[in-house]
Amino acid sequence: MTTPARSKTGLRRPLAIASVIALTSGLTLGFAPAAGATHVAGHGTTGGTGGTGGTGGNGGAGGAGGVGGNGGAGGAGGRPKSQPVSVAGVPGTILNLSHGANGGTGPIECVDDNLSALSRGVGGSVHAVEIDDHCVVIHRFNTSETFEVFTRPGFPMQILVVGAGGGAGGGSGWEDSTKAPGAEPESGAGAGGAGGDVFSADVSVDAATGAFTYTPRDPGNIGGSYIYTPGAIPAGTSFSDPAGRTLSTDITVGLGGSGGTAGTSVAGSTAGGQGGAGGESAFGDFRAGGGGGGFGGGATEGSEPGVQAAASRRELGGGRVGGSNATHVGFNLGSSPTIDHAAPGGAGATEDGHEPTPVGTTGNGGNGGAGALVKNFFINPTPFGAGGGGGTISPASPPFAAVTGGTGGPEGFGGNGAAGGNGEDALDGFGGGGGGGGTDGSVTVGDSNAGIGGKGGNGVVFVRYLALAAPATPAAPSVVAGDSSAILTITPLADTPDQYVVWAVGEPDLQCTVTPPETSCAIEGLTNGEEYIFETYAWNHAGESDSSTDSPTITPSAEIGALPYTGNNTRSLGSLALIMIGLGGGFTALARRRRTITIN
Repeated sequence: MTTPARSKTGLRRPLAIASVIALTSGLTLGFAPAAGATHVAGHGTTGGTGGTGGTGGNGGAGGAGGVGGNGGAGGAGGRPKSQPVSVAGVPGTILNLSHGANGGTGPIECVDDNLSALSRGVGGSVHAVEIDDHCVVIHRFNTSETFEVFTRPGFPMQILVVGAGGGAGGGSGWEDSTKAPGAEPESGAGAGGAGGDVFSADVSVDAATGAFTYTPRDPGNIGGSYIYTPGAIPAGTSFSDPAGRTLSTDITVGLGGSGGTAGTSVAGSTAGGQGGAGGESAFGDFRAGGGGGGFGGGATEGSEPGVQAAASRRELGGGRVGGSNATHVGFNLGSSPTIDHAAPGGAGATEDGHEPTPVGTTGNGGNGGAGALVKNFFINPTPFGAGGGGGTISPASPPFAAVTGGTGGPEGFGGNGAAGGNGEDALDGFGGGGGGGGTDGSVTVGDSNAGIGGKGGNGVVFVRYLALAAPATPAAPSVVAGDSSAILTITPLADTPDQYVVWAVGEPDLQCTVTPPETSCAIEGLTNGEEYIFETYAWNHAGESDSSTDSPTITPSAEIGALPYTGNNTRSLGSLALIMIGLGGGFTALARRRRTITIN
């Protein structure tokens, strides 16, 4: 006698395993750098060989930033957990997501308070923003550390990598033996440092190996269409980490180059020092170089060339060459500049540096080259990598001209050159070049008011991706009955979840899980002769889907034959070969199985 199908009244769904790494609280896309230890980074391209003399010191080269800390852990939800996921090496706690009477988690508001559900990885400062009507998670790295993905790999990402800016040259001093009241100072200003390179790329991940592939994009028009449609994990791939650490990559953030030293009024040390090179920034193997340092102000001293390896020296000349980067060059005054005291600007990420402009017998410092105005990556266009402006003489010194230092590039926060005094430091986190130091205009013997070059701004790295959402509702599972058992096969969703849970309606203890890219699992312990129907739902770190519709009804029977597997009643099928053999209206199911790789 056949037992009637079990009622769905009072249906209990099995509980999913929901693991979420708690992220930092109160996260913003602020521009303050995080503190941390330092690592060694490469140097950017420096300006060319130029015509300044002296023995002034060089500015230091930029390194890479330190490791930023993570914030506090998120709280736990109200539902009991089963087989919690432990993510080795990643701080945080497990968040157990509860669901309502209808099962699904539902939409998740795109706000920072929900980052524990929306984020697919950890590292840097993190923010959830709505762009183009999509919820996007952005990680900002102000220091060198590791970016780790704790959800399934294969979702598309986009990155923006900005190298650090180069330091500007220092102004040269006026030698004491030639100082006299009313005389025009024999000194020159420092040249501006270069902005760092600004590069962006689409990043795809091979779900089978975890390897990254970078497709360069124009930072001026990145667009988000690439990340708005995550792809499914291809059938047959096997890359996953049972501990949850599915992907990780090193992030390097370069430090800005130091400003060049100021010359003195003592013979033999009047030349201004060259600025240091900015450090390289990188996401894995995708790199953006730092900007080169600007040359220091010229001088006449002895027979030895100055810090810029000058072939000739000129006591009234500004630093001969502005800093350069991989794509653009600082302005070069040449061996016979026609403007006294003023120095050129450094290169920006999208433009060469500019020459000084004449004002009487002297001139204004040259402007820095434009940086890159990054569009469609953030809510608003944001500039990075401008060149620093060149310095000049103080208007209060002979020839008493109303001059100004060159401005930092129009996009990217480069430092301004000084009209006497110290050059301006570039803002950290934007990769701008430093502003050139001003010249010495003091007529007092033993005194020099030459200025040091401005420091280059630190680089930065951004990663963004489509926020995680609770899975869509899967289709009803297909079922093959066996002896006291059944084989359940799901239809994969386009956006791959962490797992599918399949269970017998009215018997939630009779369940199995499918871990993609597998598509099937087996349930044992069914009663022969009774009718069963099954449902499934999918879950990921953001929550659960609604339940599927009912599967077709099946009735296990000893006449069908046992399915040859061992272990408990939660398994996946590594491969499934079903040979249907008509046996008096029934069939025999032959299957080969292997155990599920469970997340633990």
